[in-house]
Amino acid sequence: MLILFILFASSVEKLTLIQPESLIDKLGSEIKYGIAHFGDIPWGQRMIGTLIPTYPIDGCGSILPSKDHDFIFIERGKCTFVTKVKNAQNAGYKFVIIGDNANEDIDNSFTMLNDGQGSSVHIPSIIIGSKWSKEFKDIFSNYATISEYSIKLLMKFDVIKQLKVDVLFSIDLLNNSSLQILSDYKPYQQLFDTNEVKYQFLYPIYSLKMKEDDNAIIESLNCISDGRYCTYDPDGDDYGTGQDVIEEMIRQLCLQKLDIDVFFNYIDLFKDKCKLPYMYEYCFSELLIRLNYSIQTVENCYDDSFKKLINQSQNNLNFYNALLEEQLEIISEFPYAQLPPVMLNNHVGVKNITAKNIFINICESFINPPEICSNQKDDWRRQDLSQQSSSFLQLLIILLAVLLIFLVVATLVYKKVVKRASQEQTTEQVHELVTQYINFVETKASKQKNSQ
Repeated sequence: MLILFILFASSVEKLTLIQPESLIDKLGSEIKYGIAHFGDIPWGQRMIGTLIPTYPIDGCGSILPSKDHDFIFIERGKCTFVTKVKNAQNAGYKFVIIGDNANEDIDNSFTMLNDGQGSSVHIPSIIIGSKWSKEFKDIFSNYATISEYSIKLLMKFDVIKQLKVDVLFSIDLLNNSSLQILSDYKPYQQLFDTNEVKYQFLYPIYSLKMKEDDNAIIESLNCISDGRYCTYDPDGDDYGTGQDVIEEMIRQLCLQKLDIDVFFNYIDLFKDKCKLPYMYEYCFSELLIRLNYSIQTVENCYDDSFKKLINQSQNNLNFYNALLEEQLEIISEFPYAQLPPVMLNNHVGVKNITAKNIFINICESFINPPEICSNQKDDWRRQDLSQQSSSFLQLLIILLAVLLIFLVVATLVYKKVVKRASQEQTTEQVHELVTQYINFVETKASKQKNSQ
């Protein structure tokens, strides 16, 4: 589901035209654009480069690499955004600008969607309107060899920090990894005061009704309120239904509003104890008893979250849920399928989602970080130094052990070699003495024979 680091923060991305002067005089220097919902965005950094066109211009096939340029222009159409950007990435480019051929102006409300393969993209990319796209293509066609007409751009991924950080967790009750993130983060959540961080939680729901006064009756085991709130079938032909999941979502949303600490403790138990959707309601009661929290308080919140809308003209009664309406509002801005596990200050993050990284980046999202941030960093620094010292000591012990083993082996080998050499020398000496003795005896015998 945020580059080799994550920086979750509200941001100001700005694309500025530096050259050519003639185009700045004509259209200005600030270029509006939409940013991709995939790839790694280097928040807190700035990129500057000269833009060149791709060949082929649609970027749907292999792209010719360039050793001298990092920015590449690709025309929209014929294949997905992800395909274009991935091809540019494979060719060695660092930043992709896609030129629209229909919409004259594009701003940050336009989203370059992920086609499902965006996890393999690690460079940033944006899309600009046809007004700028036409001008760029004209320069590429007519002034490509004139240096003063080269298109130079500055892309800023500046970060805005806030007094209070908004944290949005995406939760899938059927995906244990998303629950594990919350469980791992629980110790860090307890470090912040409630007035420092605001938590929200988004569940995978959708609506088959676009208006509150839609009177159509939609019957589905995966929906409630006549199809206004739906989720996916949790277990196929098994006993669980989407209704079981939605009802558990409402109970959890109530817990979040009533007591955020209890909610995190609840999730810590839920991920291991509540595996069957059709048992969610029973499991909920058991866990609250274990946590010594009032079941009735949550049930009252559950009931109060439903409101009745009366269509006066048709005298038809429909129900809608205030908590689930908030979920639909968030999803309308950030589609659930496009969201990472964690989002801070309405900005998307992508990779390296660990409890420690979430905490670090929350701290970096404050205008004035609370004291716990610096204290925790000092603790980690001491731990790192301690781990480094421990690692060095372990390495030293290993080296000494290896050296000792080497010396022992070398000594044994030396003794064996010396012993063998000594044995060989002794054998040669014995052979020589025996030979001398035999020669002596033979000589003596020969002399005695001659004297007779």
